[in-house]
Amino acid sequence: MAVISVVMGSVLGFFAAVFCWLALDFSVLESLTLYLLASLGCGALGAATAILRRSESYSHELSSEA
Repeated sequence: MAVISVVMGSVLGFFAAVFCWLALDFSVLESLTLYLLASLGCGALGAATAILRRSESYSHELSSEA
């Protein structure tokens, strides 16, 4: 799940960075920063969602055993 989020974030970050670099006159460093933030941010969001989903299912298993 997190790997897919990183890949999708990379695609989104790439197009956002290219658009901002060409159309909005961002510098190359600002565009690179935007690309990295989008990629790693989407990956972190996907990882956090997977962790929360796993901990929810684990807590439901514990409550059903009691």
